[in-house]
Amino acid sequence: MKVRVETEPKRVSKRLLALLDTCKSFSWASAWATDNEVVKAALKARKKMAHLVIGTHRYITDPVVLDQCLGIEHVKVLPPIGRLFHPKVYMFDLDNRLEVYVGSSNLTGAGLSTNAECGVFLNAEHDDPKLLQFMAYIQKCWDGADILDAEFITSYKANRKRVEYAQEELKKFTPVKPPRRTKHTANDIAPQDMDWSEFVRRVKSDKMHSLKDRLRMLELARKLTTQRFDRLIEVERKCVAGLRPEAGGDAGILQSAERDGVEWGWFGQMSANGKYNDVLRNNYRIISKAMEHIPSAGPVTKRDYDAYLKTFKTIPSASKTWLGMGTRLIAMRRPDQFVCIDGPNKKGVCGYLGAPYTSTNLDNYWENIIEQVRLTPWFLQEVPNKKLERQIWECRTALLDAIYYDPTPRT
Repeated sequence: MKVRVETEPKRVSKRLLALLDTCKSFSWASAWATDNEVVKAALKARKKMAHLVIGTHRYITDPVVLDQCLGIEHVKVLPPIGRLFHPKVYMFDLDNRLEVYVGSSNLTGAGLSTNAECGVFLNAEHDDPKLLQFMAYIQKCWDGADILDAEFITSYKANRKRVEYAQEELKKFTPVKPPRRTKHTANDIAPQDMDWSEFVRRVKSDKMHSLKDRLRMLELARKLTTQRFDRLIEVERKCVAGLRPEAGGDAGILQSAERDGVEWGWFGQMSANGKYNDVLRNNYRIISKAMEHIPSAGPVTKRDYDAYLKTFKTIPSASKTWLGMGTRLIAMRRPDQFVCIDGPNKKGVCGYLGAPYTSTNLDNYWENIIEQVRLTPWFLQEVPNKKLERQIWECRTALLDAIYYDPTPRT
C-alpha cells in the first residue's frame, strides 16, 4: 500500500481533482460541503458518481450546493439531527487500484484551501481489504442517509437562516477583559465572578433609586419605543431621550396617568446638555430612522448597531463623543441589550468591563461595552421563572446603571 501524508489543503484539492479526472467511479462522504472547485468538478463528473453523502449538522453546508445536487440520484444527505455526522472519506475506483483520502478536509472551500488540515492518501490493489473497509463505511453512510429533495432544502434553508446570528457571533473570539480596579472605579468584582444571583442582589441593593420605579420607567420606555420615534408626540420623544418635561409645559401634555410621576431622567439624564433639546426638536426624524435599525425584539447584531450609528451621525454636528445621547435611545428601546453610558455611571460600568472610560465613545461602545457584557454569566442567564427576576432579566443590561450609578464627583 502506498501512503501519502498531506498537510497542505490546496495539495489535497489538486490531488482530488486529478483523481476525479482519471477514476472509473468515486464514492464520498463528507461532514459538510460548500461551493468550491472540487465540488464543481464532482458534479460535472456526475456520471462517475457512485455515492455522495453530505452532512448538514451545524448548518455549515451551503444550501447552494444542495440546490446544485437536487435531482442527482447518487446524492443523499444526513439531516442536522441525531449524533454529529463528521467523516471526510473520498474513495476512488481506479479500475485495477483503489485510492482513498481520509483526513480532516471537509468538502468545503476552506477545508480544501485555507484551513490547517492533515490527512493521508492511501493507494492499494483493488481488492485490498483495508481500503474495502472504507468503501463499506461509505455504503453504510449511504444506507443511513436521506434522499435529497426540494422539501428538505426548503426546511434546511429556513433553519439555517434561524441560526445565522449565532454563527456570526461565534466567528469572533472576544477575550474577557479584567476589571479596572482603581480609586476612580471602585470595582470589587470581575465580570465573570458576577453570576445571576449576585447581579440581582446588587441591582436590588441600589440605594439611590427604587428598583420598582426603575423597572416601571424602562417598561414604559420600551412600550413607547416599539412605535416609530417620529410618530410619538413631542413630550414622549423627550421622555425617551432623557429630557424631563418642563413643569407646567410639557408635563400638562401627558395624557396617560400611568406616566405621571415617572422619573424619565433615570438611565441617562440628558437635560444638562443644553443643546440636546434643539437636537431632538430638529432631528427627531433622523433619530427615528436610526432607531429603526435596532430590532425591537430578538437578537441584536453589531451590524444593527453600526447601521444605527451611521444614521445617528447624520445629525448635524453629531460625533462619536455623543455617547450619552446615542446610548440612551437604544437602551430605552432594548434595555436587555444596551446600557446608557453617561457621567454618573461611566467610570463604574467601564471599569467593571475593563474598558478605558476616558476613551470609550460611540465608535468603540460595541467592542468596549456590549461585547464584554455578552460574555458575563448574568447576561447569559436563561429567563428566570420568578416574576421580579424575569423583569430584571428583561432589562438586565440597562440595569448596570443601578449597580454603578454614582453622581459623586471623583478625581
